[in-house]
Amino acid sequence: MNDQIPHISVCICMYKRLRFLKRLLDDVGAQVTEGQFTYSIVVADNDQLQSARPVVLEFRSASPIPVTYCAEPQQNIALTRNRAIANASGDYIAFVDDDEFPAAE
Repeated sequence: MNDQIPHISVCICMYKRLRFLKRLLDDVGAQVTEGQFTYSIVVADNDQLQSARPVVLEFRSASPIPVTYCAEPQQNIALTRNRAIANASGDYIAFVDDDEFPAAE
């Protein structure tokens, strides 16, 4: 029997939807786990200018949830997903689109 709590890496692939990113990070950061798992956030920015970096760094500085920022300069969703996976540390990986918002329940 495995007594360890599973860890989930929640991956967000971004491309210049900054107006949604702050809300998405806040919503993901507010998830209630009831101790059934831990989680961290990986933001993979598909903008070679790294436009999401300031939003992610601001969120990370105020959040207890571990957040990793990475960039994929070549515009390609498959490469961006692979970049997110390469930076994930979870037992499981979940993706949420940059224009979606998870429910609190």
